[in-house]
Amino acid sequence: MFTLFDLIRLIAAVGGAVVLGSTGWNAFGILGCVVGIPIGFVLGATIGQMPLIVCLRWISRRFERMTDEQLVGELHDPACLTPNILLLELNRRGSDIECELSFVQSLLASDEMHRRTAGWAALTSAFPELVGRIPGYNPTATTAECKVKCKPLLNATEQSGEPEPPITRDLKS
Repeated sequence: MFTLFDLIRLIAAVGGAVVLGSTGWNAFGILGCVVGIPIGFVLGATIGQMPLIVCLRWISRRFERMTDEQLVGELHDPACLTPNILLLELNRRGSDIECELSFVQSLLASDEMHRRTAGWAALTSAFPELVGRIPGYNPTATTAECKVKCKPLLNATEQSGEPEPPITRDLKS
């Protein structure tokens, strides 16, 4: 997924390449331009990463002041856009996030595409071992297609009352 932060980083990298490339050209000719472009690109990309870092630190500080109950309350808020980050924070604190799997499943089968996308982000980051249970799931597909694709995951947890054991992956193959 291409985010606003990716766009900022790309613009900063291209801008850095242009600025240092033209500065190198003006100061040292073609050699200065050839050296200035890659250095400017890397420098710009590094500087362009700063808004993401600042934003993540702000979110982290905000979450540190919240109790687990407040985090769960925010997770279940219909206006919540980042359930994956909240679940990862709860997991980092040692909370049992398995009980939130049914909530993530409800997001995956939601009628609203932005909620399905948030659910997909939550599943892939907080429950990566379960992603293989819904192959071909695409949160931007139609609601009916999404409900059909995530049905195996819904059925597995409804039948046993808890999620099935994780799928093991052989990383060598």
